[in-house]
Amino acid sequence: MSNFRLSCTCGQSVSVSASQAGQTVRCSCGAQLEVPTLRGLRELPLSDAPADAKRPSNWENRQRAIFSLVLISLCALALGGYLWTKLPTIRPQATPEQIKDFFAAGKPAEVYDAFQELQKGLGNPALEVAEDQRNFMAAGIEIALGIGVCGLIAAIAMTLRGRTPTS
Repeated sequence: MSNFRLSCTCGQSVSVSASQAGQTVRCSCGAQLEVPTLRGLRELPLSDAPADAKRPSNWENRQRAIFSLVLISLCALALGGYLWTKLPTIRPQATPEQIKDFFAAGKPAEVYDAFQELQKGLGNPALEVAEDQRNFMAAGIEIALGIGVCGLIAAIAMTLRGRTPTS
């Protein structure tokens, strides 16, 4: 497929193909150029460069890094929030007075269930497991929030560093 050179007012030229006839293209100077119809393309000089060559990206590496930092930070903050909602609650152990009151005022079925639970022993391994799980999740929350906040601070610093002061 033939490529044609479309001249801009800035003196540069843009390579266009016949498939772009009637469309608008942008010059590297920023000006928008109307591509002529197929009949008008025949009057333009031929181009050496392919029109469908890879377009240059509008994003700089700094902008990509800022976007990546913000995205990772938001994911980390979302993970920290999710873990916070799933944090298990640990019920405080009952004092001897509370146990005595429970047995005195409790229904027979409740008292029997509590008695069966107490026969398993006073050391409560389920409570220890719940505490370990809660501590592990709390550490995960702290790490996720730390990554999120540090990433946002780095992204803000990169954004502010990239600005040039106007005189």
